[in-house]
Amino acid sequence: YQIKGLQKSCKTFEVNWKNAGPTVGTSDPKLALSRLVNFRATFDTLHKQIDSARMGQKLFGVDMLRSEVFYTIGDTIKILEVLLSIWQVLDKTFSKFEKTSWAHFNVQYLREQIKKLKDKLTSSAHNGKHLAIYLEMQKKLDMYTSKLPALALLKSPNLQIRHWKMFEKKFNVTLLKTTDMNKFVISWDVQEIIQLNIEDEMTFIAFLDQTARYEQVIDKQIKSIEHTWIYKKIPLENRDTNIGSNLILDEKNVMIICQELEESLTSLVKCASSIYSFNFKDQLKRWIDELNIGNENLKDWLVIQRQWLTLHDLFQNSDISESLPQATKLFSNVSKIWTRLMKNAGNNSTIFALCGVEGMVEKMLPFAKAEVDNCMKAINVYLLKKRLEFPQLFFISDDQILNLISCNLNTIPSSELSLLFNGMRSINLDQVLDKEDSACIIISSI
Repeated sequence: YQIKGLQKSCKTFEVNWKNAGPTVGTSDPKLALSRLVNFRATFDTLHKQIDSARMGQKLFGVDMLRSEVFYTIGDTIKILEVLLSIWQVLDKTFSKFEKTSWAHFNVQYLREQIKKLKDKLTSSAHNGKHLAIYLEMQKKLDMYTSKLPALALLKSPNLQIRHWKMFEKKFNVTLLKTTDMNKFVISWDVQEIIQLNIEDEMTFIAFLDQTARYEQVIDKQIKSIEHTWIYKKIPLENRDTNIGSNLILDEKNVMIICQELEESLTSLVKCASSIYSFNFKDQLKRWIDELNIGNENLKDWLVIQRQWLTLHDLFQNSDISESLPQATKLFSNVSKIWTRLMKNAGNNSTIFALCGVEGMVEKMLPFAKAEVDNCMKAINVYLLKKRLEFPQLFFISDDQILNLISCNLNTIPSSELSLLFNGMRSINLDQVLDKEDSACIIISSI
């Protein structure tokens, strides 16, 4: 009678295991573990009773308890205990990640945890590969593993609000809590991304990442240009001009700046030609215009300075100022413009404040250039007259003649003298230059 009751209890246990086992109808590790505890307690009780009954049967040489299914369930319970302990860790790990904010989500740490769980599952429960719970855990690990490449790309710091808007449109979700670029905050949880089929849209996500990276390059280039030029000062030097401002452009450094402006302009034009420049077209256009106009105005300013310095030295000569009263008046107007420009440049004005779009140079330089051109026309008429009076002047350039006129005899370059007079190297005068009969020495080049 006792053996039959034990057989019936084992049969009931086996039926309950089949119909309501730990993992039947549930993927909740807590519920499965709770059931497993109950089945373990029942199994241990029955196991002790079976062992006791078998000891009595052995005395009579019979074995009425054939319990292969029962002991198979016992082996399965051992495997499930290992699997459910892993499942608890897996569930806790993934729940923690899914509830983490996207801003604090660490893809590399998730990758490491997945590898640990896979290794533990493979080494500790290799005999349970046929069980549904093993297959379920493997499926979940594989699902997360398949999403890792997309998650890594989406965690790129290059992604901005405009890229997340593209992401929202592609997956028909709402992640952004604001459309204000200045208040862009990553406030969604990882679960909102994980639940999407991001692994199936790797081509789109890779394109999004590539777009963000190239746009970041353009953005950095624009910021570098801004940092370089927005506060760049006009390079100046002192020179005694006797007109109220002794400042002039430092020609050597201005030429260096013009070269740097051209290099910056080239880099921006290259950025503007990129297919990824769409979101920066206004910034690029503004800076390309600023650099281009600034460079042209600075070069024109330097050209006008050279002409102005030549005219300034010329009109110090009383013969020219008396012979060309109208040109002298025009030059006086140019000098007033020049003085105003140089005073503004001396007041710590930046290149773009003076030479940029709508800057003072752009407004005033055309008038100054027109006045200088008028002066030069009058000078050319004057030079033609001098050439007719002294034909040898036809053999040297206008600049050389103007240089001769603006110099006193002691400072006449030997190159100009040798052009005018063959064999002459230089002229030495005595210290009494205001006397008509001042002695001089002509030194031969031989």
